[in-house]
Amino acid sequence: MRNLQKNTISVGCSRKNLKHIRHFVDGHLLDFKVDDINRNLIVLAIDEICANKIIHAHKENEGDSISLTINIQQAPTGLIFDIIDTGEAFDPLKYKRTNLKTLIKEKRKGSLGMVIVSKVMDEVTFRTENSQNICRLVKFINQPERA
Repeated sequence: MRNLQKNTISVGCSRKNLKHIRHFVDGHLLDFKVDDINRNLIVLAIDEICANKIIHAHKENEGDSISLTINIQQAPTGLIFDIIDTGEAFDPLKYKRTNLKTLIKEKRKGSLGMVIVSKVMDEVTFRTENSQNICRLVKFINQPERA
């Protein structure tokens, strides 16, 4: 685990490193006084994306790494989370959007994480630039106050 700057963390692609990501995100959200419910939901959404990248895009190869950067955006105030890796890219066009009731009714495995992420976050985008995959998650919040 490396802190590249105060707002960036990089970890090897092992499930055991998800705890470092959760702790990193939780600490930043505490700094910005995000309420407990939103803080826990945001940590869950980021954990889901990072777990998917570690498990599916990198096949848990700890020699590979993913990075997470947290930034603040002004007007409207929001938190921007960029999760960056060089593994297999996620293609949102192949992802069949469905709702929670359908997943439960069909007793399907998979896709639940992306349903949760899209419900929790205000914006979710995937793109590839210069062989890097970037998942951007945005959560609009009320005026953050530094602790």
